[in-house]
Amino acid sequence: MKKLLLFLAENCEFLFRPDYYRIVDSGSSHSMGNAHVDLRWREIVLQFTLDRSAIDLGIHLPEKKWTVDVGILRAYLGKGDLGDQPVMDATWAGYLEEVLPEFEHLWADEDGRGAFVKECQRLKTKRSKIWFG
Repeated sequence: MKKLLLFLAENCEFLFRPDYYRIVDSGSSHSMGNAHVDLRWREIVLQFTLDRSAIDLGIHLPEKKWTVDVGILRAYLGKGDLGDQPVMDATWAGYLEEVLPEFEHLWADEDGRGAFVKECQRLKTKRSKIWFG
């Protein structure tokens, strides 16, 4: 948990502006070595998970418990290669800072939300084929 909180403090301070993301949940498993911290702004939840030594990020949304990650968002926005591994480090925290405002804007457009979700799901499938053949 300490490693995860230090990562957030050192690399993701942009999330903790007033009236922006706040911690809404956290937990750890001593037997598995996993920890998570959930940050929420409006209906968007960023779940940072420490799985042994790697930090992963899932972006959870209320519609059908839909989840997307920074790699898919970067590909959707034309800012990254779909084959990139989205494991959080200082570089990926920078990518998150770059794409998060655009994502929040896209998500706020209720008329375009369905098309956005459908395209991200298509990109997830395409990425799986890249990674696993």
